Amino acid sequence: MQILDNYSGTDSEVCSNVKENLNYSLYNLGTNTPSVSPLLINSCVLVNREINHRVLIKKNNFQSFNLFSCYLKNTETFCPYELNK
Repeated sequence: MQILDNYSGTDSEVCSNVKENLNYSLYNLGTNTPSVSPLLINSCVLVNREINHRVLIKKNNFQSFNLFSCYLKNTETFCPYELNK
């Protein structure tokens, strides 16, 4: 995703920056993940409720970003892989 490749701001503002750079406002900031996985802790979250799509963005050890996403079913709030089982 080119927006993330060119991003140079703080980790805490990455989702806001992605949202600002999209040409439409279908995505809103979402609820923080309940996951205890190091891959997901402190990730930022964008959610599109129209299509029930959730995206988690987290900086990795290589100073680039990992993206995780899923489509939410019915009334789900979190992706299945976010739930600590």
